[in-house]
Amino acid sequence: MCSRGKTVASELPGEVKERILERMPTRDAARCALLSTQWRDAWYRQGRLLFDRDFFRSLENMSKAGNEDGLSVVSTINQILMLRVGPVKKFTFHYSFSSKPRLKQSDLDSWCLFLSRNGVEELHLSAGYSAPPEYFKVPSCLLSCKTIKQLELDHFHFYLPENGACIFPGLTSSAFTWVEFWGNNKGLVFSMPKLEKLAFCLCFGTPKFVASAPNLQSLSIQDCGGSAGSRFIRLNLSSIKTLSLNSSWVRTSFSHTVLSADSQTCKYLAMN
Repeated sequence: MCSRGKTVASELPGEVKERILERMPTRDAARCALLSTQWRDAWYRQGRLLFDRDFFRSLENMSKAGNEDGLSVVSTINQILMLRVGPVKKFTFHYSFSSKPRLKQSDLDSWCLFLSRNGVEELHLSAGYSAPPEYFKVPSCLLSCKTIKQLELDHFHFYLPENGACIFPGLTSSAFTWVEFWGNNKGLVFSMPKLEKLAFCLCFGTPKFVASAPNLQSLSIQDCGGSAGSRFIRLNLSSIKTLSLNSSWVRTSFSHTVLSADSQTCKYLAMN
């Protein structure tokens, strides 16, 4: 399909080529573009990028084989990003790389700044696959990004802003795993106007995340460390449909609120 000669696949419409490349591993899609100029434009327009464990494993194998191209995660991803001629709507990054040079915070900041300016809608960032797992800071540019609708963070330090401004203004769904929240010692309330689904799992400092989310429909808090905070998550329970709580301090904080709320829409309630 990706050979140099003229093939049936090369005559396909651009949108079809993009969908085909979208279903291929990022590494193979990039190779396909290198082998065929007829696929190159489709690759440059590819707006869904996946950097998973298979991608990083291939880079490490290249490094062990003495191939210089496999030595730098940063330069490889930089090159792929800089070639985009359209918005990157979905970006998945599961950092799994034990070789040197290691990823720096400044590298992640640079990528997220690029994505926030290029229409990213779905962002999945995980540092939990590296050996040993690393914790990076959530890039501050993401907090004001208006295009992000879905956000998943795994193994991050989240430094909350010093003012009670609106954060993630377009976000509808968010999941935090092994995220430690810092700051907000004044208990400021952060507005998240479009948030509908929120999940915490194995997080720390969660009570610092004080949010006003009037459209929240689903909330899950599982095995999170912390102490009860009465201002934690200012829920409008009239819109809640799913509520799952599995942390002792969370049950204490929410039991009175849940029992006294006049919510006709809640279809699932679990307080383990």
